[in-house]
Amino acid sequence: MHQNTLKISLASLILALGLIGSSYMLSRFYLRLEKEKVITVKGSAQKRLISDKAAFTAEISVQGASVSQAYKTLQTNTAQLAPLILSDRAILVTSENVVLDKVYQKNEQGEPTNTIDYYVLSQRFRISSNDVKTIQALSQEISQLLAKGIQIVIYGPEYYISELAGIKMDLLAAATNDGSTRAQVIAANSGGKIGRLVEAQQGIFQITTPDSTDVADYGVYDTSTIEKDIKAVVTLKYLIE
Repeated sequence: MHQNTLKISLASLILALGLIGSSYMLSRFYLRLEKEKVITVKGSAQKRLISDKAAFTAEISVQGASVSQAYKTLQTNTAQLAPLILSDRAILVTSENVVLDKVYQKNEQGEPTNTIDYYVLSQRFRISSNDVKTIQALSQEISQLLAKGIQIVIYGPEYYISELAGIKMDLLAAATNDGSTRAQVIAANSGGKIGRLVEAQQGIFQITTPDSTDVADYGVYDTSTIEKDIKAVVTLKYLIE
């Protein structure tokens, strides 16, 4: 009697395990079918833009045996810059505080001592405008102050697009339409058609020099050229019917 009960229990256990195994296999099968009903595509859009804002930084540096002497020279050299950057009302100029550095004398072994050799004063000016051509020409004119013995460094110019929000929205719409068209073509060639959109992911915008293929995970915003290409990419998942 005990053996019969044990046999029945084992048979029940085997049957239960079999049912669990069958259910698991069926669930895996249906999951696979469900995954096969989804198509993933990428859509992209690109537009050529013209910068409508530009800026550059000019830095003047001077040396002097004393702080007062260096400061007087800095004022004299800055006065040479003023007529150029203040001649146009469309130009915005912002100046930074004067920076003071000390250069120490060195001993015979080339190591610095505690004796000050001379002082270095420097000041930066940020020049910007919505007139891109003016900034481009002005940066070249200011660099010619080097011929007058003025130590000046030009950083830039840099070119920007002031209103990007609306442009980005239009590109996202175009990229989404492109992705939808791609999905329709793929589905049609497979004997089906796309259903509802189940997932959409926006990629990072890439603003590059014209015809560039540069891409970065964190995005690109190149400021070296007046003309730029802005690119948008979206990833879309559709159900297949």
